[in-house]
Order: sequence, then C-alpha cells, then structure tokens
Amino acid sequence: MALIVVFLFVANLAFLSFYEDSLILEVLFIGVFYSIVDMVLNKLGVDGGRLVVRLALSLGVIIYEILMHKRSGKRLSTVVREGTTIGVIVISAVLVMRIMVEDYFLVNYGSYVLSYLIFVIIPYFIARYSVVNAASIKKFPLYTVALGIVFTIAFFLFANWQNIMPGSRSSIYESTERFDSISLSRILSLVIVALVVLILNPNNESKKTYIGIPVLLIYVYLLLFVPQRGTIIGVIIGLLLYGVFEKEKKKLAIVVTIGLVLLALLYLVDLSQFGILDRFLELKDYETFQRYDDYSISWRLFKTNPFFGIGPMGYFEKTGRPYPHNMMLELMVEYGILGVVAGLILLIGGWRVALDILKSNDIFYEWKAVAIMWIVMFTSAMVSSNLIGNSVFFMITGLIANGGKHKGFLIG
Repeated sequence: MALIVVFLFVANLAFLSFYEDSLILEVLFIGVFYSIVDMVLNKLGVDGGRLVVRLALSLGVIIYEILMHKRSGKRLSTVVREGTTIGVIVISAVLVMRIMVEDYFLVNYGSYVLSYLIFVIIPYFIARYSVVNAASIKKFPLYTVALGIVFTIAFFLFANWQNIMPGSRSSIYESTERFDSISLSRILSLVIVALVVLILNPNNESKKTYIGIPVLLIYVYLLLFVPQRGTIIGVIIGLLLYGVFEKEKKKLAIVVTIGLVLLALLYLVDLSQFGILDRFLELKDYETFQRYDDYSISWRLFKTNPFFGIGPMGYFEKTGRPYPHNMMLELMVEYGILGVVAGLILLIGGWRVALDILKSNDIFYEWKAVAIMWIVMFTSAMVSSNLIGNSVFFMITGLIANGGKHKGFLIG
C-alpha cells in the first residue's frame, strides 16, 4: 500500500513535468523533498529497501531527462565542461581510486558508494541536466513553495509534533522517526528564499505578494523553531548579498522594509523559547566545541597521507566521530590534495555563477532564488554534515551551474 501511495504521488509529478515540459518539479522532489516519501513509509511501517526505492525513482527521472533532452538537442558534452561538474567528477574519481586499493572494498564501502551515488551524483546531474533553456527555471520558486507546503503538512501529520519542543533538536529526531533538524532547517530555508523572490519579483501580481508575506512569516517562525545556526546564517548572508547587488532601489527598499518588520516581530516574540539565542551565545566558548577540535585533528590526519587522504569514512575509523562537520575538511582528510583541489573547483565555480546571477539584470528573476539558495546551502555545508549528507547542496549546485553567462541561459 505504501509503495502504491508513493507511486501515485511520483506519477502525478511525472505527469505535471510532462505537461509543463519541465523537469524542475522532479528535480526538486528527488533532491530536496524526497523525505516526504520517507515520512509516508515510516507512517506505514515500511522500513527496508529505502535506498533501492529512491534509486529506482531517480533512475526513472534520469531516463525521462535523456528522452526530453534528446528532443531539445542539449548534449552531455556541454554539461561536462562546467567547472562545478569537473569538481564533482574529480571528487568521484578520487573516491573510486581510493577505495579500489582497499582489500575489503565490498564489505566496508559498498553501502557508502551506493549512498554517494544516490545523494551526490544523481542529485547533481539530474539538476545539471534538467534545464533546457532559461525559461525552465521560471516556476522553480513557485514549485519550491508548493512542495514546501506539502512537506510541512506531511511533517505535522506524520510526526508526533506534540512531543517536539521548541529549540530541541533531539526532540525533532525522536518525534519524526529519524528526521534530523539539519534537513528540516534546510528545507525551511529554501522555502523562505523562494517566498522572498516571489514577493519581490516585479512580474508577479500584487495579490501574490500579499499572500506570500504572511506565509513567509510562518516559515521564518518555523526556521527559528529549529535552532540550526549554520542555516540561519546562510539565509542572512544570501539575502544580504541579494540586497547589496540589487540595482533597483524600490526592490532594495522592500528588502530592507521586510527585514525591519521581521526584526520588529522578533523583538515582540520571546526568542528564548526557541533556544536559538543560547545556540549563538554558545559560540563565545567555541574552543570547547568538538567541532573546533575537528580542525586540528583533520590537519593531523591529512599529514599522514596528504596526496590521496585516508579514504572514505576514514575520519570515523580514526576518531570515532562520523565526520568533521565541514565538507572541505572531509575532502582534505579523506581525499587528500586532489580532494581539496576538486572541492575548490566546485565551490569557486558555484560562487562565480551565484554572484554573476545576483549582479545581473538581464535574467529571468527566478534565477536569483537559485543563487541565494546556493549561498545558503554552501554556508550550511561548511558547518554541518558530510558529503552524502549534503544532497540538497549538490542538487542546487547542479541547478546553478546552468546559470552561467557563457551558457546563454541568463538572458530572459
């Protein structure tokens, strides 16, 4: 029954994508909102075969993409030449090269390789290959908000939300059957960014703006409910850069006004109930954090094998900690110099395109949502999770790679 529900939901997405001649909806679902499926399966008691189901659905999207782009004439060669793509390919090549030297590859790394394929490779390339032209992105913010609302409804229906305490990350995990607060905060942040862009988009009707503002306030409240510092800092940085590069004074004034209204509302709300202030105040004692020690430990481990690194999952094997909570540290320790170079190629490419988009006026305005989202996910990836835990970052990176000026996709 659970699989039937999932199948019908995905089939409906496929129909909408075919009807709209766009794959953006599918990309968002696989890369960001797939946890809706996990919540349904949890509620229906289906525990096994999760990765296989996700892999099958992803492969279905890939096959459909190939057929669609065969019609559109988009070639794989144009995709591979992008800097971010080169970075992902080099990281993957180092991964394969590193684990092939291990005698117990299939025993220790089989599940890791499958997870890497599902959470890094597939999200990046289905997003990278999904944009046929500039107009493909036009409904991206709207789809983000729509799926975000579906996700929020599913979250409150399937979670024991009565047991969730504001500011308690552990209560979220326990009340949602393994759904972590980092993933939740990232989804909420993407919805917030999409709403801001929809509100400020000069091509939208004024009534959509009026509807969007109260929804935005709700999602800001929910983001504070989940006290993840990295995501909140990412949202602030992304929106600040958007404001800095915004050339139209009217829209800049609107951004400032919305910010001041939010600050005023936050002043009226007792922020102590969320625990977010305590989380930020903790930073004054950063030297006592385990994550602070990760930097010195990572450097020490890097020096033991600087060229190829200590291998995937090596940080856990050496320290007992799952990962160093920083994507670049993980690449340095486990993939060596080649991993660092690949990571820099990936991140520099992403920043270049994100800033190009924010500075440009001759674009479909919806591209600005992609740029801000990438900045948010970059910030989060630098302080949270590991490679396979940053599937949203890789999806947004694949999407933003389509926005480079040299591709001609920015012209509206």
